[in-house]
Amino acid sequence: MKWKGQCVKMKDFGLNSCNRKLIGVIFFCNGYKATNGKMNEMSEYKSLRDLDGHRTHTTSIVIGSYYDSDILATFDAVVADRVDVISLGVGGVVMLYYLDAIAISAFGANDRGIFVSTSVKNDGPSGLTMTNVALGVTTVDARTIDKDFPTNVKLRNGKTAVMGVHPFYA
Repeated sequence: MKWKGQCVKMKDFGLNSCNRKLIGVIFFCNGYKATNGKMNEMSEYKSLRDLDGHRTHTTSIVIGSYYDSDILATFDAVVADRVDVISLGVGGVVMLYYLDAIAISAFGANDRGIFVSTSVKNDGPSGLTMTNVALGVTTVDARTIDKDFPTNVKLRNGKTAVMGVHPFYA
């Protein structure tokens, strides 16, 4: 196995929480601490499990509310752990790519052969409201339309690995 990460025990997240889908976890919050001071664990939830039920993913990267420095530290760690896939479930504000920690981090991960997917944040219906749409990132969205637009994803080796759904008219 080429992966070199670890499963770190934390509040409400025992070592038995890691499995064949979630192979390792670590929590990054130094950016949060630098901005806000020590985390109040009576009102904040310092764990990869959260109270809202919308931030935890079965992937190689899990981030709830975030700071750019924590995004960069997380990507550095998972790239060093030699993961194959990074799935990021956060949406920020629309910004220029060279100022966007997610775009910068994803570009670096792609450069090392790591597939990066992100959730989209869309503050539409006006234009220029979607986030996480940088080159090298596969942006994933949840839809409520009743139509599918099948899209094949062709890999570098020429093989078609998955059939996705493209929100053509979304």
